[in-house]
Amino acid sequence: MLSEAIQDDVLEGVEGDEEQSQALEEFQDDFQQKWRSRTVCVEELTEYCSNGPEPPSPSEAPTATTGAPESAAPGGESARAPSQP
Repeated sequence: MLSEAIQDDVLEGVEGDEEQSQALEEFQDDFQQKWRSRTVCVEELTEYCSNGPEPPSPSEAPTATTGAPESAAPGGESARAPSQP
């Protein structure tokens, strides 16, 4: 989920629930596209990485309100792309 500070920045000047939802979806799509292309993962954990399968079409993808599902990694940990400083 977006941190409150990022969410505030994304929604700055955006009025209405539908417009806010659209702004968050666009931010999420842009963010995922940017970082997916820059991330390479081990073979078992490629769902959100450039070396993984093509992501679902926008109509099949999770929305900003539902969030993306997490892949289970060995040891019960969640698979996530590495964060950048």
